[in-house]
Amino acid sequence: MSRLWKAIPALLLAACSCGGAEGAGKGTNGGGGDDMPKTTADPDARYAALEAGAEYASWQKMNTEPFFSKTHGKRMVDVYVNDIALEAFKDDEKPFPVGSVVVKTSWETKDKVATDVAGPIFVMEKKQQGYDPGNEDWWYALHWEQVPPEWRQRMGGTQTYWRSPSQKVGYCGGCHENFDRFIGGVPAEFQSWGAKEAADGAGDAK
Repeated sequence: MSRLWKAIPALLLAACSCGGAEGAGKGTNGGGGDDMPKTTADPDARYAALEAGAEYASWQKMNTEPFFSKTHGKRMVDVYVNDIALEAFKDDEKPFPVGSVVVKTSWETKDKVATDVAGPIFVMEKKQQGYDPGNEDWWYALHWEQVPPEWRQRMGGTQTYWRSPSQKVGYCGGCHENFDRFIGGVPAEFQSWGAKEAADGAGDAK
């Protein structure tokens, strides 16, 4: 288990975890080359605009309807991928090309039902080989543009933006390490591509 993982406060994990305690692993963001900074250089960077995945609304949505994600803070989520990642996301045997981006939007829930309160946006981007071998070269980010009042004290303000190599997202790699290719994917019953392919197959059979 990584030192970074041990350093993450339990409260933070409960608030916006990508995995929670049960998903702990040894991966640590920022574990790449010697010239890689170990912390986010700009202390005000958490107030920046989302730099990877901001255009997710124009990408393919990978689920037919929002689904409950225990490992993303017990929120309802939607998943989007860019064109570079599309084929690899749909095929467990294909490696993700450099430049692949996966975005998971979220909503706060009550009794596993989505409310109208937006949660964080979670982002993964496949970087060049050697960026962070311990995490298969994935870059992680958590972006919460409007933190709800009840979370502001815990999250450090009205906006939160943590991304690799900040240790604030170190737990993301620790959780994703438990999945093949570091991707959790979309449950089969919510996969948009599976539903489309099944419908296409039914049409061909007529």
